[in-house]
Amino acid sequence: MKIINTFISSLPNTMLTQHELDIIFYFSQRLSQKEVAKCLHLSHRTIENKLQGIMKQWRLIIRKNSKNILKSAD
Repeated sequence: MKIINTFISSLPNTMLTQHELDIIFYFSQRLSQKEVAKCLHLSHRTIENKLQGIMKQWRLIIRKNSKNILKSAD
């Protein structure tokens, strides 16, 4: 969890929308996709699509910044 928090805090503010941050927050609370969708008044398909977008952004950022992220997590 420390690496995830470090990763999120290292992102520029414009990288993730507030909506995406809300989704990440609910998942960090161990809610299912359906539970997150219910909390945000969205369909579980919308949550699934948002997650795919978040993961795509994270893969790009991790590739560019993997050394810095791991160093700051120590």
